Amino acid sequence: MPKAYSQGLRDRVIDAVEKDGMSCRAAARRFGVSDASAIKSVQRARRVRDRCCAGTGGHRPSKTRPERVWLLAIIDAEPDIMTNPADHPCPVMS
Repeated sequence: MPKAYSQGLRDRVIDAVEKDGMSCRAAARRFGVSDASAIKSVQRARRVRDRCCAGTGGHRPSKTRPERVWLLAIIDAEPDIMTNPADHPCPVMS
């Protein structure tokens, strides 16, 4: 997965559009970023008044949520648990 652009680069693109009057696409070409990232950065700066990265990913639900009660019961029963998983079969997976 590609890394996010630096804050300095994002600021330069936004300044080129806001202060220098360049179009988003022209600023993108000038600084070597994609048109979409320049447009999104400028839109966010105008809409939210924030120049920071909007973040990526989103909500990731817990993979262990269905087994929470079972896991906590096993941990309570054996606090220093270092056993073979086959000794405690998961009720959801059975």
